[in-house]
Amino acid sequence: MSKISQLFENKVHLGHRTSIGSPDMEPYIFGVRGNIHIIDLQETIKKLDEALLAIRQVTLNEGKVVFVGTKYLAQNIVVEQAKRCQMYYVNYRWLGGMLTNHKTIRQSVKKLIQLESAYEKTKFEYMVKKERLKVLREMTRLEDNFSGVKTMKGLPDLLVVIDVGYESIAVQEAKKLGIPVIGLVDTNNTPSHVTYPIPANDDASQSIEYFCKVFADEILMAQSEVAARKKSMSDKKPSVTYREASAEEASAAPAESPKAVLKQSSASKDSKTVVAKSPKAPKKPAAASKSDD
Repeated sequence: MSKISQLFENKVHLGHRTSIGSPDMEPYIFGVRGNIHIIDLQETIKKLDEALLAIRQVTLNEGKVVFVGTKYLAQNIVVEQAKRCQMYYVNYRWLGGMLTNHKTIRQSVKKLIQLESAYEKTKFEYMVKKERLKVLREMTRLEDNFSGVKTMKGLPDLLVVIDVGYESIAVQEAKKLGIPVIGLVDTNNTPSHVTYPIPANDDASQSIEYFCKVFADEILMAQSEVAARKKSMSDKKPSVTYREASAEEASAAPAESPKAVLKQSSASKDSKTVVAKSPKAPKKPAAASKSDD
């Protein structure tokens, strides 16, 4: 099946009503049918290839990719595909400052990790019922917001956004920090703030699942290349071999240890010093002169 047929089958070509269409999306619109914009799938394929190339490059450099999809239709799909390729995700709510105020967000993540560790050990049985329920609600809230980025260290290298209009805060923060963004852009949104915009239907579950699966597949392919590269580099490391000593060398006297050499050199220096400081021999008395005789 051709790529255009796959896109058509997954309803990628269906846009929004013409009354709410964005003028910035006109270059990506094929036509209108029943007051509905039809997206040009040739442009979709072109932009998708550019986005896949960016994902591949980031993954080959062992970078971090975050899938962002907090709308109801995308939540489960984002979690499934992000976990499949061992990447990060935000599927419940994008909190303001997750990128621009990263240090503060990490404090909340640390609190979540501490609560989870305490719950595994004690189940909070030492608390009274009211306090225990309060802590459990707090832990659930933190888990919903940060479970997908709990193990991520530092800022991501790439954002994959399902709906750039719905996730406008995430797109703005990424643009402010210079983090590239891959985003599905429907006919009612603008691609101006997205690094790699993909004109596509972002309201159908089939379309969302198709793109997330394609992104995850590309990440897995690049990860396999990274693993193969590391393995080949480890195999090429030179092996160190040691020559066995011959019978004559084994029977020879062992070499002096460094300590013995130093001790011998210091002793020789001391002997030289003693000789230099020894008193001179007395002179013989001069012979009697002839006048004394």
